[in-house]
Amino acid sequence: MVWRKRGIIGVFCLILVGLCVWFQATRVTYVDPEVRINPNRLYTLEFWDYPLPIVWEDGTNYQDFVQQLIAEFEREYPNISINYRPLPFAGGTELLDQALRRGSPPDVYSEPFPRGLVYHQGLQVPITNFLGPEEKSLYYPGVLAALEREGDLWGWPAWFSPLLWAGNRQVLEKAGLDVNQVQTLGWNWEEFLTLARQLVSEEDGAGILFASGPGETELFANLLYNNGLSSIAGAREEGNKGRAVLAETATFTHLLCSEGLWQAGGEDRSWLENFWAGQTALVGPVNTWVLRGAGARVYQARHYPELVFLPSPHGIGAREYSESTVALVRVFRQRRFQGADQVKAAMEFARYFSQKQGQAVAFRLWSLPAQNPGGLTDMGEKELSPANTRFLLRSQHYLLPLPSDLVLWQQEQKWKEKVLSPGLEKLLSGELTPQEFAEQVFFQLQ
Repeated sequence: MVWRKRGIIGVFCLILVGLCVWFQATRVTYVDPEVRINPNRLYTLEFWDYPLPIVWEDGTNYQDFVQQLIAEFEREYPNISINYRPLPFAGGTELLDQALRRGSPPDVYSEPFPRGLVYHQGLQVPITNFLGPEEKSLYYPGVLAALEREGDLWGWPAWFSPLLWAGNRQVLEKAGLDVNQVQTLGWNWEEFLTLARQLVSEEDGAGILFASGPGETELFANLLYNNGLSSIAGAREEGNKGRAVLAETATFTHLLCSEGLWQAGGEDRSWLENFWAGQTALVGPVNTWVLRGAGARVYQARHYPELVFLPSPHGIGAREYSESTVALVRVFRQRRFQGADQVKAAMEFARYFSQKQGQAVAFRLWSLPAQNPGGLTDMGEKELSPANTRFLLRSQHYLLPLPSDLVLWQQEQKWKEKVLSPGLEKLLSGELTPQEFAEQVFFQLQ
């Protein structure tokens, strides 16, 4: 009997120890922002980043640029060494997932196309306490709001780019669109539809159609977000209202396609070439770096359509929103905690890198640096007009927040692939009416 009691007590103690270990591994470790980096300690920071396909005029590529930033930082902090690991775009996020499961993520992780805000509730360290009021004022509130979850900011923003529509000013104005007004005030579906019909009614309008590279699923999601829902999950959470918004968005998407006012680019890369050649009036939704990447071909081919950035059209009575890419530099601690001063060293490098990288890279991608975007007077190479620069600054007021965590991001991607995509195929082929599509999608989201 005594041995049995001792066995029970032993098991209980093991469970208690396990719970304590689990709690220590998963809780967010508070680090006093006033903690000092020990000048007598040698720090080694593991830094992971993705090499963007960017080359500067002097031949410097992105990895060369990063090495230069690291060297500058190490000169400023001679007792901190940075181990730089470039990650492949295909498979890089899986490497981070594996490292998080092992409890040994990098100290600093820079990601240009983040999937969510919080990658690990215990190991990812929020930057909230390290961003003082004066420094915080240099970031636009809309950018920081997109990075907030439960009162904390979950990364240093480097640069951001809104999902937008890009138009050919000459073609749009010929069709009667007041481009400057739309850039400033936005436009709704009715105005968008009027323009589309006018474009195809022109004598030379047969090849001038709305086009989109991502395809109908991304178009539908963009219209949905601009019709009162901030996420696909929102359709389920809003109940009958969500079902009605799905039906309205499906009706409008079906109308655009049935009248030949919009064509999906899909895997066909010619949609961008047609746009730059002046054969397409408007493309979208699209990110600025996609357009910038194709821009070189424009000048080589000697096509010079005047590029104009426009907001996504919004549903009648709905608020305009913009999905955004906010490049983030995150800080992690390891399960075997290396000390508050180690985290402070990582924070200092993450701050330094995000600010320097953001200022340099944003210009190359027709995006905006996250720090002090309002001070922008040109786009580096002056490839963008003042009107387009003003539009990018305007977009800060309309940014949707990033998904709160990876689970939500993964769920949204799953719904797009498993629910929206096959449903839209049936809708656009006539197999489903917009109302039937909405009912089917709503039911599958439950």
